[in-house]
Amino acid sequence: MATKSKIPAKACSWDSDLNPDFDLFVRGNAEEIIPGVSSPLTATWFEQMDYAGAVEIEERIHVHDLVPTYPPPVSNFISFFGGRCVLNLAWANALIATWTTTEGSGLMEQFITSDKVAVGGGALKDRSRAEAVQRTVYGRWWPSCVAAVDANNARIRALGDEQRGMDLGALSDGAIWRYLVRLEKVIVHVYANHIGVSGASGEFASLAGKLLAAELGDRFEESMVAGLTSGLGDIESSLPGFALWDVGRFVSSKQTLHKEVAAMGAQAIDAALTKPKDAAWREFAARFAAFIDEFGFRGQSECDVAFPSWSEDHTFVLSVIKANAAAGAERDPRPHAREGARLREDLEARIEALLSPSARREFVRYKNWLQTYARGRERTKACWVRAIRLSRPVALEMARRATACGLISEPADLWMLTYPEVRAIFAGKPEASYRERIAARKVEKARLERFQLPDVFQGIPELVPREAPPEAGGRELAGLGVSAGVASGRARIITSAAAAEETDLQPGEVLVAPFTDAAWTPLFVSAAAVVVETGGMLSHAATVAREYGIPAVVAVRGATGLIKNGEIVTVDGGAGRITIG
Repeated sequence: MATKSKIPAKACSWDSDLNPDFDLFVRGNAEEIIPGVSSPLTATWFEQMDYAGAVEIEERIHVHDLVPTYPPPVSNFISFFGGRCVLNLAWANALIATWTTTEGSGLMEQFITSDKVAVGGGALKDRSRAEAVQRTVYGRWWPSCVAAVDANNARIRALGDEQRGMDLGALSDGAIWRYLVRLEKVIVHVYANHIGVSGASGEFASLAGKLLAAELGDRFEESMVAGLTSGLGDIESSLPGFALWDVGRFVSSKQTLHKEVAAMGAQAIDAALTKPKDAAWREFAARFAAFIDEFGFRGQSECDVAFPSWSEDHTFVLSVIKANAAAGAERDPRPHAREGARLREDLEARIEALLSPSARREFVRYKNWLQTYARGRERTKACWVRAIRLSRPVALEMARRATACGLISEPADLWMLTYPEVRAIFAGKPEASYRERIAARKVEKARLERFQLPDVFQGIPELVPREAPPEAGGRELAGLGVSAGVASGRARIITSAAAAEETDLQPGEVLVAPFTDAAWTPLFVSAAAVVVETGGMLSHAATVAREYGIPAVVAVRGATGLIKNGEIVTVDGGAGRITIG
């Protein structure tokens, strides 16, 4: 049995403080935001933006008197313990309760699956107040969030154009900080919109599921709700995968080019693209440049500007192109997407035929909103990432300056400072040196890598040493089926964002990961199926798997240790079952 290490105080110096009102934390889908152990700057910066976003949300729906928010380092929604990103489920459910007029909401159950805690929330005791808030949320806030995406993207593009024309190095320290704060205001606003649209998609998924369960009785299947968001089309997180498939198929169509690319690593391909030697390579270079122009803002750990985007580091993208070029035509995601759309339409017709006229009208309303907001969730996430990425050049310039004046040893050390410390530097109030503090935090961070958090906790968590997981008690694992279908293949275990960057996933393999964020999903195209340790029905992995028409099971605890690399596994995405061997 694993020995637990009780940490009586903060596990690290950049952890959040406990919220005095809301104290129930889940790992949930937090690793889709910031995977692994965070840097101090990333964690404290996110705390700052999460607080501002929470204030904006509560002001927009007029509930600031019902759900207290606290300035950093106190936890609101996105929090950090043991250096890792977690979600304050108690805060989220308190917010959701302000517009809940029934016995409780299953909104958070669409994103987080746990057998250790009831994920659903309660309802506000003041029913008339809840009804008023619900009218604001349903009628104004959520629709305005999804309607604002195009305008927000246009604003972010304009800011990007402006930034490319700027000389950040010519700005004074005060001016560059003020510019960062200006960008933060945009990031916070699109973050608040993303939270709104995510909440809407979860709410209508929950309402649709409850309606169908009540009306259909024994004929209700949990997979029905997931099926309603299959093959929707225009799912933004799926678009890079479709585009990379097309580039890979171009490579495979040119015999000599394909042979050359197959024999090269990602770095060699990248170098060859800078000096294309013939017409085929020139066309490859043009298609690749067009992809980067459209999708280069994305990347592994894409919400964390400590990490480069695809526009800076091409390794992952080129690895996916190489895999797609080697794949057979049967891996083409578009026919699978069309089949998913057909199956969804058949499911909708089958459900509607089973319902009474009044229940049918309600179902159609819930279904339409669910599909609208499921699309919107992926669009607002991409919009948020676009906004976040505007701050990376600013952070790199700040790191250069802090190094040049001797406050830190190298640019990467900026990430070992906290947000207040960086603010003090650019306000002209730096300390003499931060080197000792940085060295101590590097030791802290290395120590934290040896531990993991519990899935659910209250108060300061106990950190559990990371150990090899036990052998599977049987040859079957269970989870939540989120994309129907059955497929078998060799398991490819990918345990981190860095490993995803460097992977060479072979066509027909089963991707097994502790989590996935939206930027991993181009790997899904050549995968036979996907297994993820965390997540829920509306997690990014689930949404994109349904769009590509491949089986997926999430919330499979310990899957990356219980399944061995190279083992043959069969994934049943309808039943939520994985068979090993």
